[in-house]
Amino acid sequence: MPNGDIRWIGNLSERWARIAIDVRFAYGADLRSAKEAFAAALANVVDDDRYRDAVLEEPTGPFVRELGSDAVVLRATLRVDRSRLESIKAAALERIAETLPEEGLGPPRADGAGSHM
Repeated sequence: MPNGDIRWIGNLSERWARIAIDVRFAYGADLRSAKEAFAAALANVVDDDRYRDAVLEEPTGPFVRELGSDAVVLRATLRVDRSRLESIKAAALERIAETLPEEGLGPPRADGAGSHM
């Protein structure tokens, strides 16, 4: 296409951003429970009146993103209003950090023993 034929170029994603959240779970952790707890934590943020208007799509996932040397990595993504990205991401991370221990789930231990709390 010749440059003279180009009339307009724009970034259609300029008003939104995608948050990707990865959480590591020890091998041996109950993956179904981990996915449910992760999804419930995100749903809690999506349903919160403070963030509801800035969440543009329901979360995608969680799904297995990686099989690491010491952990299974679950990922969820969330499409949000760009101007609220940091506050929504912080709220999501905080809620995940609160929810997982409540469900007896956690990251792999630093000594590599693979505990899941």
